[in-house]
Amino acid sequence: MRTYVKPITFKKNEYIFKKGEPSIKIYQIIEGVVEILKEFNGKEVIIATAKDGDVIGELGIIQDRLRESSVKAKTNVTLREINPRIFDILAEEENYHDIMLIVSALAEHVRDYSNKLVELGLTNPVESDDCVYNVVFKPVSVNAEISFGDFDKLVIKKFPFKIGRFSRRKTDRIFHKNDFYLMNNHPFTISRNHFVLEKKDGKIFFKDNGSKLGSYVNGKFVDKHNPIEKLSFGVNTIILGPKKDDFVYQLIIEKM
Repeated sequence: MRTYVKPITFKKNEYIFKKGEPSIKIYQIIEGVVEILKEFNGKEVIIATAKDGDVIGELGIIQDRLRESSVKAKTNVTLREINPRIFDILAEEENYHDIMLIVSALAEHVRDYSNKLVELGLTNPVESDDCVYNVVFKPVSVNAEISFGDFDKLVIKKFPFKIGRFSRRKTDRIFHKNDFYLMNNHPFTISRNHFVLEKKDGKIFFKDNGSKLGSYVNGKFVDKHNPIEKLSFGVNTIILGPKKDDFVYQLIIEKM
């Protein structure tokens, strides 16, 4: 039987944990947004954000290390604590060692990737929310309209914002978490993790998030080898995958 645990709250700008502290607790976010921070050249930079439903603090528990990142509440946040002894229960499974081998490898890949982002300067410095935007993502072509399902447009209010292909596979829903899912049938043009919109230094960027076929942003090809393109104020034309597949969208950015 699951024991009721009282939710834990943190106010905006409060640290949930800091780099160098012992890895003791795992949390799931019930409500709110947090920033995952690393130090670079004496400054904290944002390597990721997490929101409702996401889990934080698990990497240190899995690998039994001190916290290598800090986590701070971007908004008022409500968390529930997950008992780390869940891994003791998992140890009773027949394939425990193989499971933990895979989980540990994934954790190490996440660490390496976040460190590489910091080294390449592809992270967001901690900045104020003075820059407020009205951002609208909407389909233009027929295939793009189909990919939107029942939606005619998407209003984006937070950054980073991840967009990728919807998948019915359970493992995909674990490892490919997006803020908005586009519908696309086989043969796939849109990748499960296709792109992310990020805000940095008062500007908004389109960043390839590991897509297979890349994208065109205002006529420029963007893929894993050339992953970032700055977006313009006004209307931006986004084509996901090859131009012949006709997945054409507009991304409209207005500064409020």
